Amino acid sequence: MRKLATVVGVALLLFTAATQTANAAAQQPVAASPCTAVGSNLYNRTYACAKVHHSVPVIVGTKEGLVDAVTAHEIQLNVKSRTFTDKISLEVHGYTGDANINGLTLSLSVSCGGTCKASVAGLRGIPVKIGEKAQGTVTFSDSTTTQNRTKASYSFAPSPGFSGPGIRETSPEFRCDNLIGGQGAGCVFPGYIPTMTTMVTLPNIAANIRRIQAAGPSHFGRKADGKPLTRSTKPKVESNNRNVACPKSRKRPAGKSCDEYPFAKTNQGASLSKQPDWGWAWVPTSEQNSQGGRVGAFWKSDRVLDGDPFWVAV
Repeated sequence: MRKLATVVGVALLLFTAATQTANAAAQQPVAASPCTAVGSNLYNRTYACAKVHHSVPVIVGTKEGLVDAVTAHEIQLNVKSRTFTDKISLEVHGYTGDANINGLTLSLSVSCGGTCKASVAGLRGIPVKIGEKAQGTVTFSDSTTTQNRTKASYSFAPSPGFSGPGIRETSPEFRCDNLIGGQGAGCVFPGYIPTMTTMVTLPNIAANIRRIQAAGPSHFGRKADGKPLTRSTKPKVESNNRNVACPKSRKRPAGKSCDEYPFAKTNQGASLSKQPDWGWAWVPTSEQNSQGGRVGAFWKSDRVLDGDPFWVAV
């Protein structure tokens, strides 16, 4: 796990070095921020928070000082909207040095790339004095009609008459897209790999998945082994995988359906892998009929696009 860095002299926060939290439903907001301690840096598919200490150099003429400050971010994306927010706070904890910082203020500006736009409310002209606390909100909106992957760049700049780098930060990469049929546009953190959990209540299909994941050697989709499945939206990949794993020539018993794993709509399916990394089993047709809808719902709930990795927990 990489750690956050606070570099004296540039005060650069590597906000992208986040520890992945336990998987949660992508569209479910977090009730309370888990980033309560300095050094916290967590994210999942639609939520990110960080609380970080900065030593901020200040130069006035030939005199210098260091401002001790803490920033906190809480970003909540939305899988059904291209508009989302980052709640930000800044706290001034102390100052050392011989530069006179009377009149020093910090003001936040934010930018993002491509079709993304950022609007800042609050966090302007914040007095740099011990005990000062300020809060504000950045609202992001993305007009992409396809997809836009970008990061937000934050800068708390000092007021005129003072020099120094201020505080500069970078968000995790986020992706907004309008590529999922029947879902509308939305945004996620693509660096977080989501987990499909809905197969566990289909007992025969779940047993087949567990058997094939355990057989290996790649153990595709099993998180502990580090090789996720990746979605394919290409019809030819799907048909080739089905033809190898569950050919139409194989006679189906009454009430049974051929279930394959990895799923046909992945780049690890039967036509693209070698046994025992793939396999099949007879399962009740009722389970097979449920599986397709659950897989499709997962693509929507976590905005899993072509090539996106994901885990399967059973």
